Amino acid sequence: QMRAMRYSLDTINIAFPDCDIDVYATTWFNYDAQDRAILYDNYNVKSFDALKNKDLNKYAQFEQQVIHSGFNSLERDSVHNWAPVPVWNLTRIELMAQNSYNKIKETDNYDYIIRSRFDVKYLQNLVPHLSTKFILTSEDIGGSAPWDHWKGIRQVFDGFAVGTNEMMSHYYEFPDWVAKYYFNEHTEVLKAERTLGWFLYKKRLNLNH
Repeated sequence: QMRAMRYSLDTINIAFPDCDIDVYATTWFNYDAQDRAILYDNYNVKSFDALKNKDLNKYAQFEQQVIHSGFNSLERDSVHNWAPVPVWNLTRIELMAQNSYNKIKETDNYDYIIRSRFDVKYLQNLVPHLSTKFILTSEDIGGSAPWDHWKGIRQVFDGFAVGTNEMMSHYYEFPDWVAKYYFNEHTEVLKAERTLGWFLYKKRLNLNH
């Protein structure tokens, strides 16, 4: 969603100062036209797609499995927080990110590809941390907390990543890969951060949190 973008958009220049930035954006169909105008006024937008749910139902059968498996595991009719609730539309969210990447994957014009949610607020210069040898990612909300692991693997925030085109081409395979393999290895409720961390580990992609 773009609704919080106006409060964080200016911090992109903090994270990537003196960089030429092109934007390939994908959002839900019911966006605010003013938000789109703000994005265009501030950055060189090369592509902007607004997708409906019907455009993102590629893995509807997997979603049904996620819903049935997740809610059937609940031991009561209501919950007090989001923790036991499955992220049934994870593949739709990741397919939107993949849609943006598909617009640029054939070009060699970029040193780095950045995956960023509209509401990410940057606090420091990240350029010194960029490398052609790993994907720069962020940990889940728990940061370096000991519990912020799943099956011994660090959880990864699904709203930010930076890497070369080659490395990010593997990163953006996430929705296709998880729909095919998740229930072959897991019975747990589907969640975004822990599943992304597990996927990147299984893909043997070098990460720097």
